[in-house]
Amino acid sequence: MNRKEIINSVAKGLALLGYEIEHRQTINDYSLNMYSENFYRDMLNTIYGYELDNANMNNKNAEYIDLRDEKNKIFIQVTSTKTKAKIDNTLKILEIKPNFEVKILYLLDKPNPNDSSFNEWKSKYGIDVGQCLIDTKDLLKDINNLEQARLDKIYNFFDSRILKNYTTEMVLNLVTQHILRQYRKMNVDFLDDFNNTKEVNKKLEINNLNERISVEIKRGLDYRDSIERLNGDTTMSDLQDFVVRKIYREILLKHIKNQSINIDDINMKSIDELHYNFHKFLDFNQIFYELYGEIASYFEIKDFNEANITWIIISYFFEICDIGAKNGNAN
Repeated sequence: MNRKEIINSVAKGLALLGYEIEHRQTINDYSLNMYSENFYRDMLNTIYGYELDNANMNNKNAEYIDLRDEKNKIFIQVTSTKTKAKIDNTLKILEIKPNFEVKILYLLDKPNPNDSSFNEWKSKYGIDVGQCLIDTKDLLKDINNLEQARLDKIYNFFDSRILKNYTTEMVLNLVTQHILRQYRKMNVDFLDDFNNTKEVNKKLEINNLNERISVEIKRGLDYRDSIERLNGDTTMSDLQDFVVRKIYREILLKHIKNQSINIDDINMKSIDELHYNFHKFLDFNQIFYELYGEIASYFEIKDFNEANITWIIISYFFEICDIGAKNGNAN
């Protein structure tokens, strides 16, 4: 694999692990946090050449740290707790081992303490604690700077420990659950009109979508930021591949073939070509109805919010012209 493919695979693995930790914490399941200690121990050893091991639970220092490397003189705490108290407690190890370096690795995003906290730690321990706080974004930066031989080793690690364990359905579930959590945090300004109304209305007209589907798509646009935040994440391309290039394309091809249109190379045509050539033969209301059902079938809908997530996904790809005919000349 080339460098870009390896980095993308590592980024995807870290994102999926983060989504799963995030999801499990919502149901008070912290078992994956414990697994992550060993996972990150092995990963950090691979990336940096450390010789980390788990702190002995009988050791008096274990309450402060999770991983230690006596040879390279480094302690690492692996956590998802972002409180100042957690940082204070971790730094206590320096009172016992002042010649060691301390890192706090956050399973999710790292915190942003205020200046007074940094000044307090600087005064007490003589270190810049900002350099001690790291998350997966920092790991990716360091991985990106490694030579190819080390990258190959890291890819093999991620492939065997994470990527092979996630099916397409699991990935879709984790991503949609992540979007759902973002969705629940959002507040919609009901005094404002739907986003991008003019262009969306034109496209709704081109696709001849009925009022019920049109309303769902417009409503979904209010929450596009829930998906937009994933744009720097490789799992977004997976969601796009799955929803647009697999599910939607298969439904589109089925409807075209049902019209008994004999086109030898139809399976080789791009989605844009299918839209342009066959738009006037297709009932996009039925296509969108089936698309909704297919996406929803991949995760268990437990409440009204999760049902909305499917429309948010459809709305997003509709607005950026991945699904639905986008050119009035197709008529």
